[in-house]
Amino acid sequence: MRESDFDVLDPRTVVMDPPQDFRNFSFAFNDSNFSDRVLHVYTLSESTQSTSEEAGLMELLKFMYSNNLRVKTAPAILDVLMVADKFHVTSSMRHCARLLRDMMIMTPEFLLVYLDFPPTILMIEALQPLTVFAKQFYAVHYKDITKFEDEILGLPLAGVEEIIASDYLRVRTSEYALYSFVLKWAQTQYPKIEDQQEIINTRLAKFIRYPYMTYRELDEVLVHNKELERSFALLVGLEAVCFKENILHPTEINGDKSRRFVKRGDYQEFNDDNSEGWPVKTLVQDGFRWAWKRRQVFLCFTEFSVFH
Repeated sequence: MRESDFDVLDPRTVVMDPPQDFRNFSFAFNDSNFSDRVLHVYTLSESTQSTSEEAGLMELLKFMYSNNLRVKTAPAILDVLMVADKFHVTSSMRHCARLLRDMMIMTPEFLLVYLDFPPTILMIEALQPLTVFAKQFYAVHYKDITKFEDEILGLPLAGVEEIIASDYLRVRTSEYALYSFVLKWAQTQYPKIEDQQEIINTRLAKFIRYPYMTYRELDEVLVHNKELERSFALLVGLEAVCFKENILHPTEINGDKSRRFVKRGDYQEFNDDNSEGWPVKTLVQDGFRWAWKRRQVFLCFTEFSVFH
């Protein structure tokens, strides 16, 4: 405060020297002289998550006053980033994203964090190289699903999604083997049947490439099993039959974003003695297909029309 001819006791005549950096208001943080409101932060539990959220919120408030983030470790920056996303503080989100990018932490644990970010964070340009690398890591490292089965069964959803969505995934027999693995993973991760069905139908079933199952396997998955929602099962079943019989319009194939019609690296059928058998491309043309096709195409067209 500088001297003047005005009455210093009259607040209307008080003139304060502005700070050197007009963007830095850290001098006003947590000072009752500069606020007419008091913020109380309540937590319902003493869990690690609530503690990290509270710490992230305080650091976010300090950033909003000072335009400077004092925390330097990746976990602490992640806490601020998640809180900033929750309250839509885009400047802080971008700043945290740049810090994480510059750190270049590429451990498997952090790569899973990148994959599990909400869409609003994934859209930040600075984070996109990290998320691309994370997707490539899980797609390449775990491409042999048979070799890493036990390890993949312990991975969270974000990692499993990237693995089963990959074009380079090595499937021992056909897509039916991958479908069976997805069921096994869901049963391992979610004790309740209704939770298993929800996660399969909302997050995982779309990545299964049903046209690369045999007709017998399609019959098992789409008719006898009850994991898939009926409308979705009818849709992918009809797609698979039409694709196998070359009656699916090219625009339907080229416009498919789920990549269900794209063949993965290798499918190989094995005999009971573990010797190599006929490849799946031949198996789907066995003599059984005609009776199945006539029956299932009729049922698919009949029931699918009911849903639409």
